[in-house]
Formats: sequence, structure tokens, C-alpha cells
Amino acid sequence: IIDYFCDSSQKWFCLVGISMQAGRIVGNIQLFSEERKISQIIEGYAASFVHYYGDDNSISDATSSPYLLLVIAGFKSGAQLLIAKVKTGDSVPSFDNKTVDIDAPPISSSDFPISVQISEKYQIIYVITKQGHIYLFDLFTAKIIYHHHITTDNDTLFLSSFHQKNEGVICVSRSGSVYSVCIDVESIIPYITTILQDNELATRMSNKIPTPISDESSIYTYNPTAKCENEGCGLRYTIDDLVEHQIMCKYGTTLSCSFCQEKIKENMQEHYKNCPKKPMICDKGGNNCAKFLRSDLEKHKKECQYEYVSCPWEAYGCSYFGTRRDLKEHMTSASAQHCEQISETVKGMKDKLQIMDERLTDSITTTSILQETVRLLT
Repeated sequence: IIDYFCDSSQKWFCLVGISMQAGRIVGNIQLFSEERKISQIIEGYAASFVHYYGDDNSISDATSSPYLLLVIAGFKSGAQLLIAKVKTGDSVPSFDNKTVDIDAPPISSSDFPISVQISEKYQIIYVITKQGHIYLFDLFTAKIIYHHHITTDNDTLFLSSFHQKNEGVICVSRSGSVYSVCIDVESIIPYITTILQDNELATRMSNKIPTPISDESSIYTYNPTAKCENEGCGLRYTIDDLVEHQIMCKYGTTLSCSFCQEKIKENMQEHYKNCPKKPMICDKGGNNCAKFLRSDLEKHKKECQYEYVSCPWEAYGCSYFGTRRDLKEHMTSASAQHCEQISETVKGMKDKLQIMDERLTDSITTTSILQETVRLLT
């Protein structure tokens, strides 16, 4: 047994195991439905659940019912990726099951997938193999986007996890090396249009990537530039590089902050540490949340849907600990459990009150006996 996990509603479960058969490692996955009390065996080495809200990824739409998908990396006739719906939703467009070959390059006979991680925000599937190959697939079409070998030939991966901050993955090898892999949001659309030459996929991805802009001459234009305003300079940089340039610019005596436009005569870098208009990333939701101005960030953190919180019924024994976004579903699905926990708590309080009442009665009886004894002695 190498893995065990469930979906966020805790209604679907997967148990993953491997064994040696006919000289090769074979993987099997047991899919179990808590509601139906039935299971199904599927050939595969690694899998993951993901919610699919439609092509526009409208996660925030509370009225829509998402598809629950199971993504499996395994073998039939060679390496394959299977994307199957285990629960039907009302997303638009609807989702159809997909099976694709992993053939860029083919996985060797001694290699096999050890993990499937999914960015729900970008709808990208990461398939990681034991020998250090990483494959990126588009969730809706199952098209392969990218492949790379990240380890040395003598090193193997044995552990990976989804990295929420950058919507990528973190992997650990047997040599102790730690690898962080994520997409470059500024380069992925040009890569898909020029290298993969897939405009349809590029259009879909552009709806999820937070940075692209468009103009009449180009479908996708990235890294907009700005000119250094210091007199005598005039060089143009991308917005991010301009910030660094202004700190070092030899023409800079009075600099204009790129975010709040305030004129700064002293250390610009120190100003950036407190600039109220500087875009900041929420440390609770990471890339799942939009960037916020520093002045608005604290307010957002108090209601961030990706902050991990306990159930309001924790005092009654509920052990739920998850995101604020999933808390509403938990409160609905666990209502019967909460009632039972409250009932048990009330029963416990009644039992304690009964014990206290009995002790009080005993105390009154003892007091009466002592009073009678004192009366007789006097």
C-alpha cells in the first residue's frame, strides 16, 4: 500500500497499491463510494481527485455543482492518463471521460508514476514518475503541455506534494534533493502558441493565467514595459525589472514609486517594504487568491476562503480542520454528526448533574446527622 486519500467531501476514497508481477511492477487503485458502499478496482499507480467547475473555472460560483473527476496515471498498453468523472455536475461545457497515451518520451519499463498533483486554479495536471520525469497535462482536453526530466540518472523521486503558493509541486528524491516545479505564467501562453502551435489550448489557458494582456497586433502580449522617468536615463524595462532598476539607476535622485507614484528621495527599497499600493500575495491562499494592495491585505486575510479554520462545533467534538471555502459543505454534510455530538455532550452534562445532585444529597444527609450529633452532645 503506497497511498490513501479522499475527496474534500470525504465521500469518495482511493487506496493505491503496487506489486511485482511477471518481472514488472503493477499498480492497482481501489475506488470506494461511501454513499453507495461499493468499490471498483482500476489499474494505475497514482491518482488524485479534482473539482471541475467548467471551462471558465468559476470556482467562486456557489450555485454551480462541479464535476468530481478522478485523474489516474497508469498502464494498459504503455503509459496512459485517464480522466474519469465520478460525480456529475452542471458545469458548462459538460465533461467527458478521456484517456491519452503518455508518449513524450515513453516511460521506460522500470519507471512508473508515483504521484498525480492537480492545480485546480490553472486546470493543469502534474504527473511525476519515480525516475524524475514530470509531465504537464491540460485537465479539460488531456493534452500534454510539457515534459521535463528533473533528476540525475542515478537519483529517484519518492515523495511529492502540491505546492499551493505557486500552484506547482514539490518533490523529494532519495538523495535528499528537493525540487520545486511550477509553470511560468508569463511564458506558458507564448510557449503553447509558438512551440505547441495550439491556439485553442492557448485561448483556454489565457482565461486562467492572471497576467496576459492583448492588443490589436498580437493575441498575447506579455511583460508590458515602462520607461525609467529619471532625467538622462529613459531606458525601458518590464514592470518587475523597472523596480530593481530604479534602486540602482545612476540618474536617480528623486524616484517615482512604480506602485503609488510617490516621489522618493531616499532608499526606494525601504519604501517598497511599507508602500500601501504595492500588490501583495495572500500568505493563506497564495496564487489561489488575487493579488491585493498592501493596504487591503489584512482585511482580505480575515475572510480569505483558503484560510484553514476549525469547525464552529469543535467544542462538541467535531475534528474538521479545512479551508473556509470548504466549511460550508462540511456544515451541510456533517449536520447529523454535529447533532449526535451535541446530544452526547448534553447527555454527558446530564450525567454529571446527576452525580452532583447525588453528592449534594449525601452532603445534606451528612450535615443533618452532624447537626443531630451536636444537639445530643449539648
